[in-house]
Amino acid sequence: MTHSKTKNYFFLKLFFTVFFLCFGLLSTGMLDAATASVTKSRDQIEDKYKWNLEDIYPSVDAWKADKKDIAQKLPQAASFKGKLGESPRQLYDALSYVFNLYRRLEKLYVYAEMLSDQDISRSAPMAMKQSMGKMYTEFNSLISYIEPEILALPLSTIENFFKEKPELKPYARYIENIQRMKQHTLNDSQESIIAQAGHIAGIAEETHNVFGNAEMPYPKVTFSDGAEVVVNVPGYARYRAGSSRADRIKAYNAFFSTLGKFKGTLGVLLNGKIKENLFYTKIRKYDSVLENALYPKKIPTGVYTNLIKSVHRALPTLHRYLRIKKKMMGLKELHYHDLYPDLIKGTDTRYKYETARRLVLKSLQVLGKEYTGKLEEAFDNRWIDVFPSIGKASGAYSSGSYDTHPYVKLNYNGKFNDISMLAHELGHSIHTYFSNKSQPYPTAGYASFIAEVAATVNEALVSDYVLTVTKDPRERLALLGNFMEACRMTLYRQTLFAEYELVINQLAEKGESLTGDRFDEIYLDLLKKYYGHDKGVTIIDPLYRHEWGYISHFYLGFYNYNYSTSFAAAHAIAEKITGQGKPMVKKYIEFLSGGSCIDPIPLLKKIDVDMTTDGPVQLVVEKMERALDEIERLTKK
Repeated sequence: MTHSKTKNYFFLKLFFTVFFLCFGLLSTGMLDAATASVTKSRDQIEDKYKWNLEDIYPSVDAWKADKKDIAQKLPQAASFKGKLGESPRQLYDALSYVFNLYRRLEKLYVYAEMLSDQDISRSAPMAMKQSMGKMYTEFNSLISYIEPEILALPLSTIENFFKEKPELKPYARYIENIQRMKQHTLNDSQESIIAQAGHIAGIAEETHNVFGNAEMPYPKVTFSDGAEVVVNVPGYARYRAGSSRADRIKAYNAFFSTLGKFKGTLGVLLNGKIKENLFYTKIRKYDSVLENALYPKKIPTGVYTNLIKSVHRALPTLHRYLRIKKKMMGLKELHYHDLYPDLIKGTDTRYKYETARRLVLKSLQVLGKEYTGKLEEAFDNRWIDVFPSIGKASGAYSSGSYDTHPYVKLNYNGKFNDISMLAHELGHSIHTYFSNKSQPYPTAGYASFIAEVAATVNEALVSDYVLTVTKDPRERLALLGNFMEACRMTLYRQTLFAEYELVINQLAEKGESLTGDRFDEIYLDLLKKYYGHDKGVTIIDPLYRHEWGYISHFYLGFYNYNYSTSFAAAHAIAEKITGQGKPMVKKYIEFLSGGSCIDPIPLLKKIDVDMTTDGPVQLVVEKMERALDEIERLTKK
């Protein structure tokens, strides 16, 4: 999204945190999640399975009218320039006017975004979305004076303003963060230039999204079931998990060969994103690209690097799982194209969406009546866009604005992982509900670090609940296999992505040239390390070095680590909820209601989860080892 890349701190704090992270737009679902091979058009899907965007605007014309009204009000935001320090009233009037405009812009954007994602091949909704990027750039330029003026105010003046004008209280955290960002904030004219540059930031991401999802010429392949399928992202995701090894190899070879043909273009796009990272790092006077990404979110860089080190130490547990999987699949060699099928044959169970709904509601009833009541409202009132359709953007997310209920986009394919994804995205949405209910708009946003915890707690509770009611050994094996795959995909794979993103950005910081071939080389080395290629655990075929080319999260600015850290934190929280019951549920709802009133790391510590230590990752490893012990016991029987 073009406007998310602006590094004006006001915009970063308010819009990027409040919108993209509060409403889970970026997160939340892994964009390579399995979806069905798309054959239906949107009008062939029943309305009850499609979100109702009329809850935001009754029509595109209504959206255009609101956009026109807001456009007329934007220039007024500049009228407060030079006056913020005159009186507490002037400061309050300026902040309330600007925040209210952002609140309305947010609503405009989410409508255009979701309308476009229904069919990304349609140019009109895409143009609506792009026009919002331009509007944000214009607005950021108009209000670029705010941070420098607040920074120029003596601390004693600010303290007196809050005493004289209690209505300023909702903006206390915002002002506090401006002071915290003082060393990375430039003067008025410089901030204006940076804001103007916003319309070119994010081009690499947007191009990658359109090219990869709509215009890349993916090949058609005939599989063993006679189906002739376009092996695009959804088609590849479907057949990589199939029981036929020959079909898996066909899907992998077709998909990765296509990525390889365009590695030059894909390399230029990813390098463009890295150059964008470097630009803002230098102009904002950060010591590193990683610090530039994490400091505004109040996450120490040590949390990121400690995660990578912790997962490196945990690789033997992953390798143990992969050796067990190879044995259970009856393979002499385990290849990368063998990782996605179910742990045991004959368990490729498909779940109707209505079954998924019942499982999610039953699993999460432990979180209380208000929580489950909102879940039922989401299911009944068309908050969720369920099935894939021709042109629909891949992946899943939770979105919405402060003045709307949350929304969920899925590409539901009927596997257990899709049930987990449904629970995950609803976790974001109900988190948003509690935060919006409890917090005023300026503090309703929460960090991505916190967002992914709330979503993954739901996944953990669903997984744990289903295991408690399942006695059949084969079904238990299947569920334990799903848990192990969640660990592989979330703790390990996302950390691999996080390490890859860190490595390529650090190489760029050192002045190294990065091309598609270099990206291939670095990615292949990491794949081999994580999956134990040199130890004979998993054979990594050279063709699969191109995988980085379709991972959209590399364009989001060091986001992947959130999945891994939150996975560890969430399983700790889920165990506490299961073990402690209502007292922990009460603390957890308070956690969900916290917004940005408390920084992410301290907020987690309030519920006894410390992400500055190895503890949470070690907890997941111990849980994995217990699961592997049970898998071995069950297979012996």
